[in-house]
Parts: sequence; C-alpha cells; structure tokens
Amino acid sequence: MSESWKEFSNMVNQAYDRFWEKNRLAYKHGRIIRTGIPRVRPKPAHELDFRNKKKGTKDDDYSGTNS
Repeated sequence: MSESWKEFSNMVNQAYDRFWEKNRLAYKHGRIIRTGIPRVRPKPAHELDFRNKKKGTKDDDYSGTNS
C-alpha cells in the first residue's frame, strides 16, 4: 500500500471517530442545533448477535419444509 493511501485511511478513521464522539443534531425553529444526546456508535460486525431473542436460536436455523 502506498504511503498516501495509508495517510488517507488514517484521516478517514479519525474523522469517523470524531463523528461518533459528538452529540446528535436536531431541528429547532427551522435551524439545526446540537443536542445533549450522545450518538450511539454501532457495534462492530464481529459483535453482532443474529439470534432470535424469543427462541435463543439463530434465524437461519429454520427446520421447516422445503417448498
């Protein structure tokens, strides 16, 4: 990887982190304001849980008919 690509990737990662550190935006009287509500950073893909909460099993564990 070239040095310029690494630098660009680093800048994007820093901007992404700054975005999630700031509070949410909202409209008030037609103007955009920053609220006191923090943004919730999404979980990384390796932490996602695709199980059905009611059954405690994964959604693709369906054992129905093949029709």
